Amino acid sequence: MSDCLFFDENNKSSLLFIGTVYTLFGVLVGIETVKQINEEKEETKYLKNIMFYNDREFYCDSLYYGYLPEKFRKKYIPTLKWNNKNKKARSFAIELIIDDEYNKPNFLIINIPVDSSEINESSQNGDIIINYNGIPENAFSAYFNLYTYDKDKIDLEYFQRIKFYIIEGFEDIESLISYKILKVI
Repeated sequence: MSDCLFFDENNKSSLLFIGTVYTLFGVLVGIETVKQINEEKEETKYLKNIMFYNDREFYCDSLYYGYLPEKFRKKYIPTLKWNNKNKKARSFAIELIIDDEYNKPNFLIINIPVDSSEINESSQNGDIIINYNGIPENAFSAYFNLYTYDKDKIDLEYFQRIKFYIIEGFEDIESLISYKILKVI
């Protein structure tokens, strides 16, 4: 017998099995790594939008690194800004929804003129239907919604009907051009 190492069929099968296991392990680790990288990219994108206000269509100047200070949660309306790029827009409406209670807004202002681009404590153009009541301490979430209409004036009943259509998932809703949602907590 020579000093060469000979493999019989059992050794070849064992090596083939071990190679397959290592290959599958490597593929699974690679897939998991790609998933983790994609999740980190999405989280980074989300945080950049919150922290650095990359979304200039509808945003809140009162947020500080994604946190709404207590004075805005309790008493003062946070500064909400938007950019109107749609030439058909004639008016806006803004509401504050707490904890998915869509039928009980904590703030509602309609008929905001098209030349307005912000709402805050000292600038509230439009018809205030519900005064700002703040955000309760035990709230899980708070969202400001911006509605863009192609009508100069709407009433509360009309606003509620349009909102119902949105909740029910209707598309091409009469006179509603767009709506944006801004999470503040």
